[in-house]
Amino acid sequence: MIGMGLETGHSAQAEPANAAQPIRILEATYGQRCGVTPGNATDEVARRCNGVQTCTYAVPTRLPIQSGATSQGACRGDFQATWQCGDDGIHVAALGASVSPGDVLILSCVPETGPGR
Repeated sequence: MIGMGLETGHSAQAEPANAAQPIRILEATYGQRCGVTPGNATDEVARRCNGVQTCTYAVPTRLPIQSGATSQGACRGDFQATWQCGDDGIHVAALGASVSPGDVLILSCVPETGPGR
């Protein structure tokens, strides 16, 4: 046979150019608008999301916003995550000031190919 394109002894295949890369969390912050230090949730979100292609992150019941920075609880915290997919650009997703425990933020490195993309 001629022209089959198969080589014996090689099991690795090149990934398509649009293959999903794993998520790498760069920073995650709860309550930035309340005066907390940016990145206060980076370790937690990275533990849950690094290395996967899509991560559904539910805001935990106890938000790590220090009461001193929230004017005795008057500040309604927000949540923001920044991540990278391989060497691709930086992505940011956020939940606004009304974020509540159980709210979900979806982070993804799966390429969009459908309408509107």
